[in-house]
Amino acid sequence: MPLRRRGAGGTRPDRRRDDPPGLAGTLAELYVHRRLTIAQAGAVLGIPARAVGDYLRRYGIQARTRGGWEREDRRVLPVDALLDLYSRDGLSADDVGRKLSVSRTIVLRNAHDYGLPVRAGGAVTQPGPEIELIGALYADPLVSAALAEHKVPPVPAGGPVWERFPEPVPLSRQLVADLYWGCGTGIHHIELLTGQPAETVRGFMRRAGIPIRHPGGRSPFLRRWRAGRRGQCRSAEDLRPDTRGRRVRMSRPQWVKQVRNPQEGDDQ
Repeated sequence: MPLRRRGAGGTRPDRRRDDPPGLAGTLAELYVHRRLTIAQAGAVLGIPARAVGDYLRRYGIQARTRGGWEREDRRVLPVDALLDLYSRDGLSADDVGRKLSVSRTIVLRNAHDYGLPVRAGGAVTQPGPEIELIGALYADPLVSAALAEHKVPPVPAGGPVWERFPEPVPLSRQLVADLYWGCGTGIHHIELLTGQPAETVRGFMRRAGIPIRHPGGRSPFLRRWRAGRRGQCRSAEDLRPDTRGRRVRMSRPQWVKQVRNPQEGDDQ
């Protein structure tokens, strides 16, 4: 049976079809503004989720992250619900979480994101002042000085971290060390100041060799805030676990020498 030589015969049909008109705008509305998932957007458009992912890349729409290191797919609670239940009715974070079918952690994270005053411990009967955490961080002299030194502008509260920081602040070894050890902030505080998820900060510290304070208790920043923000960097209790797991006090020259190696640049 004679065979035609390669390339002979009719032309192959063009498999690449023109995109439907207005698809880029529709996809941005569904995925970016209405915050549907890729699968949900595909169901609305009648195309597979894999095709939605291809269109996102083609149109330059950045896909949201997922998992423990995510920013955009976090559960966002209505601010009115938090104002009514937590601020006005005085329910604890646990009670609010049960009413909204979320965890206590999500309630408190949303309250901090919106800049709401949060009670110590999240309970009505817990003594102690209320804290507007993001405002307190920016008002702290040590934190504001460290941010200014690294040219990190303040971003006021008022929404989830992905709204406050559409592009998170790049982490450097010295920025994280200054905020964590120099200012005594916690890992979640660094998230609020940079837009980088707390687990991203934790992983960066592990790779950069920045030691972690002994777990438990309030951070030096919160202890300083509760004492009226009268402390100085050298008088804050900067603690880290030694190799035997005991608490040891570190003065500023010690942690600077440990973290700031002049022969080693910032981790990217």
